[in-house]
Amino acid sequence: MRFFKVALLIAIITPFISHGQTKKQFMSKYSSVGFGGGSSHYFGDLAGYKKPLLGLMTMPRWNGTVQYTRYLSPRLMMRTGFSWIRISGDDFTYSTKRDGTVRPGLESKFFRNAHFRNDIKEFSATALYNLRPQYNRSAAQRDKVMPYVFAGLGLYAHDPQARVRFTEFAADPANPLEPKPTWVSLSDKATGGQGQGVNYPTNYSTVALVMPVGIGLRLRLAENIDITFEGGLRITPNDNLDDISSDYANPIDLTNVDANAIAIPVNTIQGAITNPLTGITTTNLSPILSNRTLEVKAARTGKDRSTTYNAAIGGTAPINGYFFDPSTQRIGYKADGTLISGGRFSKYWDSYAVIQVSLHFLLNSSGVKCPPIK
Repeated sequence: MRFFKVALLIAIITPFISHGQTKKQFMSKYSSVGFGGGSSHYFGDLAGYKKPLLGLMTMPRWNGTVQYTRYLSPRLMMRTGFSWIRISGDDFTYSTKRDGTVRPGLESKFFRNAHFRNDIKEFSATALYNLRPQYNRSAAQRDKVMPYVFAGLGLYAHDPQARVRFTEFAADPANPLEPKPTWVSLSDKATGGQGQGVNYPTNYSTVALVMPVGIGLRLRLAENIDITFEGGLRITPNDNLDDISSDYANPIDLTNVDANAIAIPVNTIQGAITNPLTGITTTNLSPILSNRTLEVKAARTGKDRSTTYNAAIGGTAPINGYFFDPSTQRIGYKADGTLISGGRFSKYWDSYAVIQVSLHFLLNSSGVKCPPIK
C-alpha cells in the first residue's frame, strides 16, 4: 500500500515537473531581415592605434548593410550580412591641426603625405549571443531590451585608391593649366615594389578574410520590428587596406610598372628617366604614388604644404614644379637625394571600426514553435 501511494504521488507531480522544464526552455524559432547604416572608422598606417580617439574622429566615413538573422535558442542567433563600407585616411589631415601646424609626434606622417580611400564590400557570417537568456518568450513576447555580443568570419573585396593632381594626367578642359583631381587604383601600381623582384613583397589580393567582433543592443519597437545599435571592429589579418605595407621602393624599379600611363615631369633624383624623343625628364605614376613626400600639395585636399613644410624643416624648401627639392626632405631621401628605406609603414594589421543602426523586420513570428527540450 505504501509503495502504491508513492507511485501515485510520482505520477501526479511528474507532469508538473515536466511542464516546468518545458516552460523554462520554450522559445519560438523565428527570423528577421534588417537594413541599416552608420559610420566607419579606419585604423592603420595613416591613423595609428596609439591615438585611437584621434583615429575615430578623423575622417569618419559611411556604411550601409542588409542582414538576415535566424533566432535559434534563448541565447544564440546566426546572421549573414552584406555591407558596403567606405574608409579613408590622409597623413596631412591626420597630422595637422586646424591652424595648420603639425601635431607633436606626428611629423613623420606629415612628411610622408600619403592618403587613400577604399570602398569595401563585405560578406560575413556571424554568431550573436544574448547576454541574458530569453526564456518563456515567443517572438511576439520577446524582451524589450536585449544586450548581446557577436563574432564571426567573412570575406571582403576592396580597391584602395589615391588622388592625383597633375595636368599631364588629367587637365581640366575648362582650364588646361589646372589639374582635374582624379582617383586612381593603387593595387596594380606596385607602390611598395610588389612583384618587382626578390627584394620586394608579392602582389596582394583584393579579396581577403575579415573577422567582425563587437557588442550590440536590441530594442523592441513593435510586435514585428526591432532596432539594433552596434559597435564593432573588423580585424583584417593583413596590412593592405591603405596600400602601405612595405618600405619605399627604388623608383627606378617602378618606372615600367604602369608603362601606359601618362608621364609626369619630376626631379631626376626621384628616379625619372629622360624621354629620348622630347628630352624631357619624366616618369609614370607608380614612383610618384609610391613616395609622395616631395609633393608641394596635399593631393587629396589640394591644400598647399609649403608653409607647414618649411616650418617643420626650419628653412625654405626650393620648389621644382610639383615637387620640393629632395635634398630638403627628411623622409624617403637622404640629404644628398639618395633613397633610403624605413619610415613608410608599420608592422601592425589594418582594421576598421563600424557603428551601425539597423531596423529588423521579423518573419514567421507567429509561425510554428520549436519543440520543447525534454
